[in-house]
Amino acid sequence: MSARTLKLIPAPRLLLALLALIVGLAGCSADDPLMQPPLITVDVRSEESYIVGQDIIQIHITATDPQGGPVQLKIADKPERAQFQSYQNSATFTWDPIASDVTGDTPRRLIFAATSNTGQTTERVVNVRIRAGNGLPRFLNSASELYDPASGQPLVIEVRVRDDDSRRVLMEMPAHLAPEGAEFEQISDLEARFSWMPTPLQASKRVHSVVFIGDDEDNTPVEHKVTIIIKQKDSGTVDVDPTSDTCLAEDTITHSALKAQRTHKGYAVDATLSAAGAARYTSVYMYWTLDDALNGGDARYHAEEMAKDGALYRAVIPNQLLEPGTAKTIFYSICAYDDDADDDDELAVICAPTSVSYSFIAYSPDENDCIDDVTRNDSPANAAAISRERWNHFRACSARDDYHKIEVQGGEKVDVYVLFSKGSELTPSLKNAQQQDVAMKRSACTGYAWARIEIAEGQPAQSYVLRVGGNDQAYQVTAFAEGVQGCAGQQYEPNNTPAQATLVSPGYTAFDDMAICEPLDKDIFTFELVKGDSVWAELWFSHAKGDLDMTLYGPSQLAQVLGEGSGVAQGWSNDDNEELLYSATESGFHYLMIETADTANGYELDIETACGDRDRYAGNHTRALASPIGLDEHRDLKLCPGQPDWFLRQGFTGTTILGELTVQHGRASDVKLEVYNDANVRVAQASERNGRLELEFEPAANASYFYKVESTRSSIYSLTLYQF
Repeated sequence: MSARTLKLIPAPRLLLALLALIVGLAGCSADDPLMQPPLITVDVRSEESYIVGQDIIQIHITATDPQGGPVQLKIADKPERAQFQSYQNSATFTWDPIASDVTGDTPRRLIFAATSNTGQTTERVVNVRIRAGNGLPRFLNSASELYDPASGQPLVIEVRVRDDDSRRVLMEMPAHLAPEGAEFEQISDLEARFSWMPTPLQASKRVHSVVFIGDDEDNTPVEHKVTIIIKQKDSGTVDVDPTSDTCLAEDTITHSALKAQRTHKGYAVDATLSAAGAARYTSVYMYWTLDDALNGGDARYHAEEMAKDGALYRAVIPNQLLEPGTAKTIFYSICAYDDDADDDDELAVICAPTSVSYSFIAYSPDENDCIDDVTRNDSPANAAAISRERWNHFRACSARDDYHKIEVQGGEKVDVYVLFSKGSELTPSLKNAQQQDVAMKRSACTGYAWARIEIAEGQPAQSYVLRVGGNDQAYQVTAFAEGVQGCAGQQYEPNNTPAQATLVSPGYTAFDDMAICEPLDKDIFTFELVKGDSVWAELWFSHAKGDLDMTLYGPSQLAQVLGEGSGVAQGWSNDDNEELLYSATESGFHYLMIETADTANGYELDIETACGDRDRYAGNHTRALASPIGLDEHRDLKLCPGQPDWFLRQGFTGTTILGELTVQHGRASDVKLEVYNDANVRVAQASERNGRLELEFEPAANASYFYKVESTRSSIYSLTLYQF
């Protein structure tokens, strides 16, 4: 209605018209989307209660504009230490309250506001009551750790504890509840550090555990058990036979791999166990990492225990809070373990997938596009070279296919692998230079495709192109070669870090048909020596084909193994063959490294270890040669297999003998302590308790009694006797 028209209306009628217009506009605004406020929802109730030290508050907020436009989310008066991450039309509020946040009877009001681009605002209030905790220390670490020996580094756990009414918590690690060789140090009021480099013998066992104790000196001490799962030596490779229909891990742990994630919530991972798996396995854990899970073993894994809900196990990978235009590939695996399994049970832990890890791409909720990797391999002409040394990482987007190339020499057999999550829409295909298809097989169990390329000896090299199509899918590519680039001794690879070293059995061992495959390569062998033991090693090779050196490192020289150091013994000549002989001055695993400066070469290796009983009672290996022993503690006593220690002591009726045997190096389970009378009849035997042997007996006569200590492995021990 124009201003000119309004002049033609008399005043009383004008007033009525204006009132009608105002009423009409007000009446239509309720139906006009431009005038409607946003709709806001939260995933919690309007009233919630949380306990300090036990609950972390996380609220997911979503909003929609009736007009379909963007909505901005904010929080009023955000609590101290709380986080509020907002996206277009969604947000996440996270808060871990402390004792000073306790609300009492009056709840804390959390006010979330959603504003449309037309300025319309809606508020949603959540009242939260923060209740005091029980005051007990609470360990913040996961109850499980995944360790890869390929890293060559010790497993380090930063042990952190929270106590809302104490400034300091005393922490300790009982030695008998930790792996042998583990170190523990409290470094601040609420933090300690656990460090452990598994020996190759320990690394061959899938499951270990350690217990930490926290004491705030006001409450009963709290225990925290951490299960350590060790990735096996071959866990960085896929199955050698993709046609196998034996899917033990995947048949036991069923999981639909995650696809690309665009959400403001966490990435939920669900799994189920088979009937047999549910009957056997006591816990299920998910391990995830943003690091490279396939090369080198340096990935740092986060562990999440999967909560059981009926037949379903569920855990959540935290949202990475990514900005638009960015993306990250997340690797994860799911492991079930039997806490009651025997030490030598190879199925105490089972992990899916068999092919190392599942993977998916995480995006910002505001990112709608598939963000490809930086490699411009979008045509055969600029195809990316397939590495034979490592796995290379890529992303497939539906807008274009990826291309990869490899050249195969005459006499070579090359296996090309494409690794991805099973169930994805990835479509790999391989062609030769004549554009002929090369058959690729898919694993029946897990996510990878595989093809073998074989060129006859004397034939010219040929080029092959791998084409990969997909939609928002992470995948990895590599090749393994035999033939011209093959190498002897592959059954012992990888063995170029201390934790991956080839374990040598006590006594004599011969390694035939071995090789250093390329310059800077190395082979590491390891064996345990107790102080006083000896080792002889001889390396056989032709110097004319390339010089090889042999260096022995002691237990305290781990840092030198991968660096520069002369070790404790060397075989460094410029002739054929090398030899060394060494007597151990410290107990633990020793590492023998074979290496070359610049030339590959084949070799053979002989190693022989011998136990040396060199303590102050040396020679007391028969009852007739038993050494008299007094009360009190006797330390640094040496035991060799097949050479028991015998001790003699007078016994008296009416007295009680208490004995305690502590293994200083070795395992208490390998040692026995027994008592015999004059008639050579056993009258008492020690029992193992808390990592040591404990003995109690009452002499039946005033006579001589013989104490026999024996072990199945070289050991050092202390023996303490008391008489009451």
